This record gives sequence, structure tokens and C-alpha cells, in this order.
Amino acid sequence: MGSPLTAQWNLQPEQANIDFYYLKSLLEQLLQQLNVTDIDFSRYEHPTFQPGRCAALVTNESNIGVVGQIAENVQEAYELPTTAYAFEVNLDVIIDKASLHPGYRPVPRYPAVLRDVAVIVPDTDEFSAARLAAQIKAAGGENLDSVEPFDSYADPEYLGPNRRSVAFNLIFRRPDRTLTDDEIGTAMADIHSHLEEIGGQVRKQ
Repeated sequence: MGSPLTAQWNLQPEQANIDFYYLKSLLEQLLQQLNVTDIDFSRYEHPTFQPGRCAALVTNESNIGVVGQIAENVQEAYELPTTAYAFEVNLDVIIDKASLHPGYRPVPRYPAVLRDVAVIVPDTDEFSAARLAAQIKAAGGENLDSVEPFDSYADPEYLGPNRRSVAFNLIFRRPDRTLTDDEIGTAMADIHSHLEEIGGQVRKQ
């Protein structure tokens, strides 16, 4: 709970304090440092945590942990002075999957091409950021090097009820040459088309 910052220049209190995404990012960094790549986050309901602000850590269709905002009644019962967040993970599973010897990737010789895509989808587990990223990766072809979500928000008045917008950073790259504008344009068109086919609405820039 509270703030992880040692200085809070020009920040409102609610911006300086930790939130669900701060704690989730700590877990993601831990998994990344341990080279664990096959654990995803999925929406979850748990009596200890606030509805809508809780996620399970999932691997091989099994839950191995939970992260979220402590429910208001639990916070009151333990007399916590402010909003609190917590996580619990099965360390045995993570240690079993961990590797302290990361694989080597050569430093790229040719420049990357950066693009963004934002899509409006139903606010359900079927359209989680992880699953959308996998769909984008599959549609983008072999030149799509990475897909990373960077924004997610819901606004019933603007997006409609039970819908949310998810945005992704895309990095295109080839190891042997610079990609052309036509290649990038074709890949982006394929991504947009696929997202529309699975029920998304691509937001136009």
C-alpha cells in the first residue's frame, strides 16, 4: 500500500500510490528476470480481492497464483489504513520453470519499424490482452518481432457498455535487410482484418 516513490514532483496522491497494474508489473518483471515465459494473467474472482481488480496467474490451464486489490471488507477487518494490494504465487512451480541462463539473441543489424494498433473489444476473458497479442502475432507474419500491450481502458459513454479499448506496440524487423513500406502496410492490413474478423473494432488513428 502507499507510494513506492521517494519523490512525488507534481503528482496527485492517486497517481503516486501503487495500483493493481503496478503490482502486476512487478510480477511480470520477476517472471522475465527468471526467464519464465509460459505464465499468463487471466481475470479472476476471489473473496479476498476486489471484483474486477483481480487476476490469476495461469500456466497449462492451472492457476498458480493470484494478484489484486484487497476487498474493502477485508481491508476494514484488518484495519488497513488505505487501499492495499497483494499477491500469492506457487513458488515451487515458478522455480521449476525458471532458468538463470537466458538465451542469446544477436544484436539486430537493421532498424526496426514501430507501429501501434488499438482495438475495441467485448470486456470478457476471451478478449484478454494476452489472447489479443497472440492473435496479432499470428496475423502479423514472420516480420512481426514483438507485440506488447501498453494501454487498456473502459468508457461506457464513449465505447459502449461492457466494452474496452486495448492498445499494443508492434515492432517489425528482419535480420537480413530493412523492411519496405509496402511490407509493413500489408502486415498492418492483415492485422486489422483479423482483429475485425474475431469481433474487434480497430480504432483509426
